[in-house]
Amino acid sequence: MITKVLVNLLSLALVSAKAVKNTQTAAEYDLPVFNLESGFYEESSVNLKIETSDPDAIIYYTIDGSIPNENSTVYESPITFNNKSLEENILSAYKQIEPSQNFAPIEKINKANVIRAIAKYPNKNNTFSEVVSKTYWVGMNRNSLYGDLLLISLMTDPDNLFDYEKGIYVLGKDYDDWINENPDNIKLNNYLKKANYGRKGKASEVPAFIEYFPAEKNRQGFSDNVGIRIMGAVEVTVTSKKFKKGGFTINGGSMVFNKEYKGLYFKENVLYLTATPAQGRTFKYWKIKNCKFANPNYSVNTNKSKFKKATVGIYPSKGCKVVAYFK
Repeated sequence: MITKVLVNLLSLALVSAKAVKNTQTAAEYDLPVFNLESGFYEESSVNLKIETSDPDAIIYYTIDGSIPNENSTVYESPITFNNKSLEENILSAYKQIEPSQNFAPIEKINKANVIRAIAKYPNKNNTFSEVVSKTYWVGMNRNSLYGDLLLISLMTDPDNLFDYEKGIYVLGKDYDDWINENPDNIKLNNYLKKANYGRKGKASEVPAFIEYFPAEKNRQGFSDNVGIRIMGAVEVTVTSKKFKKGGFTINGGSMVFNKEYKGLYFKENVLYLTATPAQGRTFKYWKIKNCKFANPNYSVNTNKSKFKKATVGIYPSKGCKVVAYFK
């Protein structure tokens, strides 16, 4: 008998962690609550207030994208955010991200303020809340800067991208080790060179937080926690790299995902699914509905994969379902 596994991709696209919805309140979820929603504010400055349902709670926060902890700044009074674009470039000035160029923007680029907060509850055995993350473009007019473009804010600890040893966006330690093994390696074409950004698989995935801002809207559309990796082959060696979503495993045909997910997806992001049959079964084929396979060799007329690959990439869209057939 063929076992069907129905997977509602509306709950799978962001796979690394639990989502934090904008509708949550401190009283219900013990999360830090911000008085301002993420988005664009044309005022020259804004004052951000953070509170919780527990007056004894201690709120820690960061403004560099990293996850706050007990060593982070303690929130004591409203935080003032100004137009961050007026500040000097820091991350965009980093140059060690590809072999042949040493490029960094000369002018100050547009920047947003980011903040991540967590609450510690002494009256609840010193437990911590989940992290709440927000993005604020201050003193900036969205329409004049970006028109009707869709925008995303992708937030992660800078070390996840730029650290010499673990950063996935840079040449880093992998490149230096590879050159030290054979100095003549430096003469090879860039696409043959090894570097941190060439790392593959789940081990290369780093946690991040994404916020989506619909066209011509000043406020956030949806947000979620995600896992990101660098994607591509030759293009990973260039300055502007692409991220992709992490993969998801369907275990033994026993998991059904029916949680409703109200977010949107972007066609350039491929979601990879891996089917793992239960003991005694083998994978047969994939079938999808209301979405497309990323591999153009797969059938698009019947939406049925003719290739017996246990891992498949798809372009997820609203209402997309995948069936993994086992025998």
